[in-house]
Amino acid sequence: MRKDLTVFNDIAKNWLRILSQQQALFCIDNISTFLNFANKHEDFFQGCGLYVVGSSVNNEKLFNDIDIVLVGLDFRAVVKYDRIFLMDPEVLIEKNIIVEPRLFSVLREGCDEGDDGTILKPVTQCTSEEGGSNIEAWGRRGLKHAGIWYDYNVEQYTWSALNLTGYCSYHATSSSLVNDMYNLFSLQKDKLNAQWSECPFENYGFGSELSFLVYHFSVDINTDLPTIHKDLLDVKPIDFCIHAENLQLEEWKRHQRSLGLPYVTLKEWPKKHNSRKIITDLEHPAFIDPQGICRAKADIEMMPRYKPKKPSDIIDI
Repeated sequence: MRKDLTVFNDIAKNWLRILSQQQALFCIDNISTFLNFANKHEDFFQGCGLYVVGSSVNNEKLFNDIDIVLVGLDFRAVVKYDRIFLMDPEVLIEKNIIVEPRLFSVLREGCDEGDDGTILKPVTQCTSEEGGSNIEAWGRRGLKHAGIWYDYNVEQYTWSALNLTGYCSYHATSSSLVNDMYNLFSLQKDKLNAQWSECPFENYGFGSELSFLVYHFSVDINTDLPTIHKDLLDVKPIDFCIHAENLQLEEWKRHQRSLGLPYVTLKEWPKKHNSRKIITDLEHPAFIDPQGICRAKADIEMMPRYKPKKPSDIIDI
């Protein structure tokens, strides 16, 4: 079966030629499907780039998947969030998520059941030694607003998250644009299995030390179908990665070069305006660089409020 390769540049065509026939056809079908989608939403994708990275770029025959990366979307087009996610103190106070400091008691290890425990000061009045040595105090840690320190309302919200930063980070999810990208593949139930990681912050931002904040999903051939052709059983899945960091293309390429990681350009969309289309008018969270130069990285203490520093020439990932 002949496929239309006019959407691919010469470098991309050369990469496709190193793949097996069925693997190449699988990639062409899915990449073409995505490019058609992106062209219909070009205001979001202006200034973006689509690249192949990983072991398949190095002519390695034993790669486990095809790694494809989308770079350059505005964070506000990728992630749906609210003012709680931004840790807006007035909203947190209004919704009783943070409260004025209060005394609390903690039972020490080995205490009898009838023991009333030890009364501790409000977290914001504790010394660093007192607060740092007690999990209860750590969980109550809040923030300062208008000269007043507030505690996280553990009694009401501990079922949702153990601390304030965790609670606020849960108020973000994939945008309608990202969901539509996923549905491009997941709706083809007769052909594909698409596996989706809905929360990028668990593994790529708030919950680890990896340097990229991304939405990640894998597109694989459905081998459970009774009519599956045996030649398709060896086709490796596509691991599709959508960056959510505002990264500009030249900055991403600099990151790749600094790490010695090659890439193949599948598509780069020209810039037509000064800014990319977004879904929300809310400001960027503090850990996102609006200019797209700095990369988001986890901050254990105040993760959602982390402001990334300009990266060095050699990047740790």
